[in-house]
Formats: sequence, structure tokens, C-alpha cells
Amino acid sequence: MISLILFTLGASLYIAPDLGAAPYDAIAPIITQRTKLSYRTARITQDVLFMVAAVIVGGPVGFGTIIVAFFTGPLISWWNDHVSNPMVKTINDATKPKEERNQNSAVMLLSHIGKRT
Repeated sequence: MISLILFTLGASLYIAPDLGAAPYDAIAPIITQRTKLSYRTARITQDVLFMVAAVIVGGPVGFGTIIVAFFTGPLISWWNDHVSNPMVKTINDATKPKEERNQNSAVMLLSHIGKRT
């Protein structure tokens, strides 16, 4: 479980700011952009389909594989909503020219973090 949490946090931190994505990690965002599916649903569907394909060709599928297939999408979505997207927004706001910046951005960041925890 700790590995899954750290993996999904890492994936969220590099996907949210559009730093690129590994081919496998890029499938769900592409599906999300082209359909009305949420990222969570697209990722679960993707992972389950690949897991079924692994079973069909005789690959090893254990309890951990099943957990990862069903929880990667929801956890990445949660990290995006609560950590990565607010962080990207804060960094983007902080790097705007001084006249465009909100003077209280640090205070707003701290107040938003306090509300989430």
C-alpha cells in the first residue's frame, strides 16, 4: 500500500504540470480528453483491460496486481485534486509578473492547505 501511494503521488506530480508522461501513463489522459470519461474511470478501465490481457496470455496476476488496477486511477485523481493541481497553480501564480501577482498568494496557499488537511 505504501508503494502504491508513493507511486501515485509521483505520477500525479509529473503528469499534472504537463512534464510529459510515460506511454502507459499517457493513455488515460488521452481518453479523458477525447471522451467524457473521468480520469479515474479511464485509468481503471485501462488497468483492468491490461490485467485481463495478462491473464489471457498467461502472465502472473496476483492480489497486488488487482489492487493496483483498481486504485491507481482514484489515487492519482485524489493527488491531482489535493496536491498537484494546487501546487501547479501556486507556482504559476508566483511566476507571473509582479503586477499580475496576487500579493496574498502565500497566505491563500496556507489557508487552502489548512482546509484540506
